[in-house]
Amino acid sequence: MTSTRDRSAFRRISVLLSVFILSSLSLASASSVAVAAPPRAPTVSVWHNGDLQVTLSWRDQSTNEKAFPIRYRITGGVWKQLTSVPSSSVGTTGKLYTATHAVPRGETYCYQVGAASLDGITYSSEECAPPTVNNQHQLVPAYFYPSKANKKWEQMCDRMNTRGGSSIAVMNPGNGPGTGATANADYTRVVTYCHGKAQKTIGYVYTDYGARPIAQVKADVDKYYKLYKIDGIFLDEMSNSATDPIKAYYRNLYNYIKTKTAGTETVVGNPGAAASTGWQLGTGRVADILVIFEGTAEKYRTWSHPSWVKYQPSRNFSHLIYAAKDPGYLSACQLSVLRYAGYLYVTNDNLPNPWDTLPPYWINHAPICASPIE
Repeated sequence: MTSTRDRSAFRRISVLLSVFILSSLSLASASSVAVAAPPRAPTVSVWHNGDLQVTLSWRDQSTNEKAFPIRYRITGGVWKQLTSVPSSSVGTTGKLYTATHAVPRGETYCYQVGAASLDGITYSSEECAPPTVNNQHQLVPAYFYPSKANKKWEQMCDRMNTRGGSSIAVMNPGNGPGTGATANADYTRVVTYCHGKAQKTIGYVYTDYGARPIAQVKADVDKYYKLYKIDGIFLDEMSNSATDPIKAYYRNLYNYIKTKTAGTETVVGNPGAAASTGWQLGTGRVADILVIFEGTAEKYRTWSHPSWVKYQPSRNFSHLIYAAKDPGYLSACQLSVLRYAGYLYVTNDNLPNPWDTLPPYWINHAPICASPIE
């Protein structure tokens, strides 16, 4: 027979055992919550659009994310939060998302996109977007005669990039429009041909860094427009001096050229090097496009632009590179898209006149320098 004392002890043991079992279940439940896996990170791609913007795209790889937090940094720098994009694909995977980030030029921006839920955040691998040019065109100082025999002008205009706009050929009949009172039939022919290929042709005029009398410069401009159906003027030997007289000289010329036909003319200024400030493209600008490098491929290899350049659209700049030996021209092309050259010309020709013929690789390789980067 069981005593009253034994039954009391049994009840106490039963109560303690129930408490232990409930406690164990509670701990197991809490442990289960604590180890729930956070969402899987998305797969991410980033690319520089060419002018002051990076585009990010990613695909959802999880079914339980609530949002996609995005963080960025300049290469090797401190992470900063960009934004958070709400998920619209809970319960499914594979959806494509995109976002953009406005950035200044000159730096490589790197990104991570996370998948976030109440269980945590998992970030993607770091993906970086070097600055580049999205759709480069050619600006060719075509200081060679438009012969019917060799058809170099035709070859030039056949191969220049027209995606998203025209490339530009600079005609130079005789250190300007030439001394003849009538148009040269060969130049008339190739200007018409290039227009048929959706290219622009502009006329060469020198300014002697602001020392040439402005009336003489305007006379050359007038003669071009009288004799040929050109699309603008190439102002060679443009001064980089930011003095008031120089600014007034080139502003006067810019306005004068723009009056020729509805203000659509392209004005290219060629100082051959970048000024210390961006005054030529600022308020009261004096050019639509600036040639900020003219020199050898060897010099171009180590050349760097002033800091103000990276805050301008690449379409404002052209680089003219000569003495580029095969395969050196490809290296120059690759560097040019990292240096914001919206327009480019690379040749193996050399001094005293590196612009008096097309390079021999033009037919095969001209489009490579200007190939669009998607």
